[in-house]
Amino acid sequence: MSPRVAVFDLGSSSFSLLVAEVSTAGGLEPVARHRAGVHLGEALGGGSAPWPVVRQGALRAARGLAKAAEPWAPVRRAALATAALRDAPLGASLVEDLSEALGLPVFVLSGPAEAALCAFGHHQAIWHDQRGMVSLDLGGGSLELAVGRHGRVLASASAPLGAARLAGELAWRDPLGAAARRRLERRAAAAVVGWPELIERHGVPRDRVVLSGGTAKALARLATAPVRRQGSVHQVALSPGELAELARRLAELPVAERARLPGMPARRVGTVAPGAAVVSGVVRVLGAGSLVVSEWGLREGAAWALGTGRLPELLGDRSAAGRGPLRRASPVQP
Repeated sequence: MSPRVAVFDLGSSSFSLLVAEVSTAGGLEPVARHRAGVHLGEALGGGSAPWPVVRQGALRAARGLAKAAEPWAPVRRAALATAALRDAPLGASLVEDLSEALGLPVFVLSGPAEAALCAFGHHQAIWHDQRGMVSLDLGGGSLELAVGRHGRVLASASAPLGAARLAGELAWRDPLGAAARRRLERRAAAAVVGWPELIERHGVPRDRVVLSGGTAKALARLATAPVRRQGSVHQVALSPGELAELARRLAELPVAERARLPGMPARRVGTVAPGAAVVSGVVRVLGAGSLVVSEWGLREGAAWALGTGRLPELLGDRSAAGRGPLRRASPVQP
C-alpha cells in the first residue's frame, strides 16, 4: 500500500498543505491540497502590516491546515518553513508557536535545502534528458537555484529576491514604474551573477530553465490568457523576450488595471510586477533560451522525499548537494 503523507509548506506569501500518496516505485499522487494566505514576506520586506497581526494570521492559517489534514490520516507528516521564517528577526519564536499549532516540529530550511526540494519536485513533473536540469523557484521571500542530474542535486544557491519581500520593500509602489523595474532587474542580475558559472561547472545546459512558484504561474497565465482561459499552465514555455515585455507592461500598470488583465490571479496583483522584474533580470543573466513553468515544486518534492524515506537525510547535517549545513530541528514525525 502506498504511504499517505502530508507536507505543510510554511511559505512567505501562503501556508499550504499537500496530502499525497507515494508508490513503492517512487511515483507521487496528490490527493488533497489546501492553502491559506499569509503576509510574512511583506513583513520581511518592511511592509506596512504590523508584526502582531501577521503573526496571528500565520497561527490561524496553521491551525486551519492542521485540521484540514486530519480526515486524511497521513502516516507521515512534515512541516517545512522557508525564507520568511528563516530570515525574519522574530522568526524563531514564531516557529515554536507554529510547531504547537500544527502539533509537530517545524523544520526551518536553509536556502540549499529549499532549492533541493524544489528540484526534486521539478524532476518528478518535468520531462528532461540525460544532460540534467536547471531549476529555479521564486517564492515570496527568496529565489532558489538547483542544478541536478539523474535525481541528484549537484549544486544549489539562494538569493533574497522574493516577490512579496520586494513588494514590501517598495512599500507597494503603485504603479511600480519603469525606473523601479530597471533597478529591480539590476538588483536581481547582481544577486545571481555567479550562477551561470555554477551551472557551467556541472555541464548542465541552460537552454531550458524550469521555474516554479506563484509568480511563475501568474506570468504563464497572463502570457497565455488569449488562448487559455483556465486550467493548468504546467510546462508553459516563455521566451526571454516575452518575460521582458511582461515585466515592462506590468510595471506600467496601476494595481487596479493589473487586476483587470485576463488571466491575472487576484492574490498576485500586488506582487507580480516586482516578481516579473526579478524573473526577467535573472533569465537574462543565466542566458536561458526559454523558461518552462512547473506547477510542482517544493511541496511535491518534499512529499516525494517524505514518502520514499529521504527527507530525514535531506534535513540532516548537510544539504542534498553536500554544500553546507541545514538548520537542525526535531526529527520528521512518523
